[in-house]
Amino acid sequence: MSSKKALRREQRRRGRQSNRRRGRLSPVTLFILGIGAAVLITVAARLVFGDQSGRGAPPWPGAVWSQAHGHWH
Repeated sequence: MSSKKALRREQRRRGRQSNRRRGRLSPVTLFILGIGAAVLITVAARLVFGDQSGRGAPPWPGAVWSQAHGHWH
């Protein structure tokens, strides 16, 4: 039969192991962070490589800017 001292030592060892597991990120957290990173990368790419023409150049030949609606017709 184990002594109280041995049982406490075993409980402390198990407690340290569970503390190590708590430091890791759960799969759900990693998934949410991955989605957030994908959104940020998409927005950054759109800002850098997106269509910078704005109102200056029509998107297709013959397009007319509508002042009332604020977009091309």
